Amino acid sequence: MSNLAPNQVLQLFQGEGSVNQRLAALHDRVLQTMPAICRIACALYEQSNDLLKTFINSTREGLALHGYEAKLSDCGDLRDLASNGTYRVIDDISTQIRPGNQHSDWLLSQPYRSSFTVPMYDHGSFLGFIFFDSTDPGYFDARVQRDLLLYCNLINMALSAELSAVRAVLVSAQVAREFVDLRDFETGAHLERILLQVKPGITGLASLKYKNEEQLLAKQEDALRYNDTVIWPDKVRINRWYLHNRSLKLDLIILAATFLNLPLDVDALIQKIEDRKKKGTL
Repeated sequence: MSNLAPNQVLQLFQGEGSVNQRLAALHDRVLQTMPAICRIACALYEQSNDLLKTFINSTREGLALHGYEAKLSDCGDLRDLASNGTYRVIDDISTQIRPGNQHSDWLLSQPYRSSFTVPMYDHGSFLGFIFFDSTDPGYFDARVQRDLLLYCNLINMALSAELSAVRAVLVSAQVAREFVDLRDFETGAHLERILLQVKPGITGLASLKYKNEEQLLAKQEDALRYNDTVIWPDKVRINRWYLHNRSLKLDLIILAATFLNLPLDVDALIQKIEDRKKKGTL
């Protein structure tokens, strides 16, 4: 994994299908270099009720764990991982895991002998955990951990994007309710102001195009006029286009360009997508 080029890393975000199917495809990639990893699973955390719940998994050996939930405050080791952001390695599950609760009893009944657990975060808030299990004891040495952490970043970003898409739908529904009683000319003005605030999470196409906005404005003789006549209208144009063309695949490209610092020509990307739409290949 460590020798992947940036464009190859980006391609891992561009699969089709459900999140569970894409996790299975990523698992296939992991098995090419780490064949003893027989399970990858993700659990998500609901802060409102302190519940950690099973979410998605790719299980090649053993029985998948479905519908399990537990209060994070009752899970001592996992609670500590969530609060301090560190990882957990268990080299021998049979001797290091104590029976007595549903999850421990399930884990001890499976063929897994070692595990690696990594916390996930969404905009600084605890999101959940990624679990890797192996049938080999002591499998997760420093090299394996290093290689798996990049995969963890990809999974974390993909799940954050999924949640951002859900939140965007909820926000859109709220905005629609707020505008339902407004006259048409008021709606247009309000929407234009809101357009500049609509982003997939903490980034967006307009943000990527104008990531050096301060330096750009500093070079102008009349920065305020340039912002009002050039940057502002262009941001509105980009965000309007995004609202009508948003997709999980596009959000993942945006996130990859942001967090992996990959170059992205926003206008060229928009033109490429428009060309594919005209040809019916999108």
